[in-house]
Amino acid sequence: MRRRCKVFQTWADRYLQRFGAILINYGLASGGECTCPKGKDCPSPGKHPWGGSKNVIRWEEELLKALKKVENPNLGLPTGEETGITVLDFDGPAGKALFEEWQAEGLILPTMLTASTGGGGVHVLVQHIPGLSAKVRTLPGLDIRNEGGQIVTAPSLHRSGNVYTWRNWPGEILTAPAALIDKLKTPAALPQEAAIEARFSGTFTAGRYSEVYPQGERNQAVFRYACGYAGGGHSIDRIRTAAAAFNDQHCSPPLPASEIETIVRSAARYPANPEAKGGRI
Repeated sequence: MRRRCKVFQTWADRYLQRFGAILINYGLASGGECTCPKGKDCPSPGKHPWGGSKNVIRWEEELLKALKKVENPNLGLPTGEETGITVLDFDGPAGKALFEEWQAEGLILPTMLTASTGGGGVHVLVQHIPGLSAKVRTLPGLDIRNEGGQIVTAPSLHRSGNVYTWRNWPGEILTAPAALIDKLKTPAALPQEAAIEARFSGTFTAGRYSEVYPQGERNQAVFRYACGYAGGGHSIDRIRTAAAAFNDQHCSPPLPASEIETIVRSAARYPANPEAKGGRI
């Protein structure tokens, strides 16, 4: 326990020196429940600040005081103007696929400070992007942490038992490429609100769609399309058939079959929409 406390304080000091502010989050008890008053009923174990989101720590004295009051704490890093960072939070199968695609396109650079989350996701830190909403989910598998937000960071524990770790500390806090900012500021339509509509009758009508999706747009397009079929109440086999056909005809180059399977399984979790008449993206 002493060793963990020493490592914890070392990282807390590093964050204070580099970013000027940290948050002390409630931690996890031995059974994985949150150490906050809600305990096992807490919906965000180990992920919310002791004393509330405004209880930002900026000085060593404040840190030492907080550490005496919180049992097995986790560390949080405020996002937005306070620390000068915006964080891209990639999570789940769709997030993993999107992260890898943006890496391949050069939108996420190798030197950007990047972390592995305890839940299997990825955090990418960039210089603060003013005006970018932290409340809007722009793309499947991606959340934005900006003004008023935070990320849980190393060496914190996740309820899975995994530890948050940096992939390339100290890395660099780079300005996000203009092309990346454009993608982040373009809201993604919900699966039932997209522009292209399909009536699925058991066969895919070739040539019905004229748009071709290049790298950087393929994952999102196939995911929306698959969600349309999930919303229409179709079986996972039907969703898989439609998504594969859409990928072959409208993605350039087509995504690999393994990635389509990941997207289909993610989309299939969407509940059926009684008003849906078929697949829509």
